[in-house]
Amino acid sequence: MSDDEDGGMIDLVSVIEELEKVTDEELDFCIEAENTKFFKENCIEDEEKITCPAVIDELTTERIFTMTYVDGYTVSHKDKIIEDGYDPEEIGRAVLENYVHQVFDVGTFHADPHQGNIMVSEGKPYWIDFGMIGRITDQDIDNIQKIVLSFFSEDTEGVVDGIFAMGTSSARTNRDKVIEDADVFISKISGAKSLSDIDIQPKTPNGMPLIAVGGIVFAEPFFSL
Repeated sequence: MSDDEDGGMIDLVSVIEELEKVTDEELDFCIEAENTKFFKENCIEDEEKITCPAVIDELTTERIFTMTYVDGYTVSHKDKIIEDGYDPEEIGRAVLENYVHQVFDVGTFHADPHQGNIMVSEGKPYWIDFGMIGRITDQDIDNIQKIVLSFFSEDTEGVVDGIFAMGTSSARTNRDKVIEDADVFISKISGAKSLSDIDIQPKTPNGMPLIAVGGIVFAEPFFSL
């Protein structure tokens, strides 16, 4: 255990144990290969709109992962997308619609969806890097809905109840600290005037992740590096 500057308890042991588990899985390319195949078979509805590489099984081992080549660039290159004659908004819409499909229809989703893991080739977005895959249950969806509804009604207690329901807490968990920091986070988001003002990872005023300070560790499906 450790203290942050505001006196909140950080359960470092739990965080490190979860980090070790996820890292081990990310370094086993057989797991990533299986994740990639599952994703391509179940999470891609229309390959004309969005897709992902195919695994080359005969060239893949625990330490070597081989897949079909994507000749393109990351989705962050907006100017390049426009220069090549494609619509960034259309590409973004395809990514968003597919992600919603992953979470709410399939219940399995790409757990590290930053811009570097989305390529664009000939105007089509490609998901890459399936070392981390999240899975969601009906109960998880109910908890997410509770968090979202509580957030928009500025119900801090409701948000925290949802966070606790989705994470693993212990006797050391500082609920009051989580409520305090969640209230700061909700106030910050409520006052945002554009998406650029929003940081989607809840943090305390001194920059520590909200769930770490509260002593809550999310189960593997919701953990990201």
